[in-house]
Amino acid sequence: MALGEHDNNITRQYLLGQLNEADELALEERLLTEDELYQELQVTKDELAQEYAGGNLTSKERQWLQAHLFASQAGKQSREFAQAFDRYAKTHREPVRERVGFWQRWDALWSRHVTFVRAAAAVAVMLIAYFGFKTLSPSPRPQTTATLTLVNTVSTRSTDAGSVPTVKLKDDVLKLTLQLPQPSSVGTLYRFDLMGEGNLIRTLTTSTQDGESISADFSAKELPRGQYVATLSTIDANGTAQRIPGGYHFKIE
Repeated sequence: MALGEHDNNITRQYLLGQLNEADELALEERLLTEDELYQELQVTKDELAQEYAGGNLTSKERQWLQAHLFASQAGKQSREFAQAFDRYAKTHREPVRERVGFWQRWDALWSRHVTFVRAAAAVAVMLIAYFGFKTLSPSPRPQTTATLTLVNTVSTRSTDAGSVPTVKLKDDVLKLTLQLPQPSSVGTLYRFDLMGEGNLIRTLTTSTQDGESISADFSAKELPRGQYVATLSTIDANGTAQRIPGGYHFKIE
């Protein structure tokens, strides 16, 4: 599906830390499945690096990029390339010349031609080096996903270890699907809470796509070995959450 103006803007807001938590989580979930949106995010990173180098960002935006986007090694390389290119462009700007005769203009035209060829060659070398580095850099391996479907148990206490569904998580993402105790209308909103060892892992708002279940993706980094329980709450038109009795228990090994 083609990206719209909203998608272009939201990737920029995400990289500048301007999204609220709900919109940020929603975008991260889309990035796991939408290749075009992921590519748009990479293009926006390069654009922000160029704006940073050219001094076209606010002080707050520059500080955020320094602390987040440019904190990684890849981010530092992107910033350094943009700064080098910007310095080169500013250094080689042509001064305003006075009116001169025909032969002076001819000589100046030839000089500019030579200068342009040299500048183009220098930029070409920079681009080849930059994109050659990106090409030679190892590509990230494809992300893998494990799936687990759970049913609601009325007891809120963990059941015996032998009866709790267990996952030996060797994948990057765990997709949890919770079967609803009662069918509901498609699009009904729910609050999804995941607890582990008594600590809240994450809360998110989602909706049912088939009226029978709720699904959500969790990074393997969020799920160390241990016991977990997920709970659901319905959200009415006023935004009030009503907890569904019981929970969905599972174990990560």
